[in-house]
Amino acid sequence: MVNLVRLIYHSKATTQLSAAELAQLQQQAIQFNKDNDITGVLVYDEKNHSRSQIRWFLPANV
Repeated sequence: MVNLVRLIYHSKATTQLSAAELAQLQQQAIQFNKDNDITGVLVYDEKNHSRSQIRWFLPANV
């Protein structure tokens, strides 16, 4: 189990996300994790629907 994480921060605070864009980003994160044997979590703030609220938490050695 990996305890250390590095935050990869995708920031475009002025851009709203559509449901399709969010689904695409989630699929990309899932596929990236599968391809690289990474356990990761995608966090999205549905209240604000802002790209600035999208974060991938990945193992520190990535």
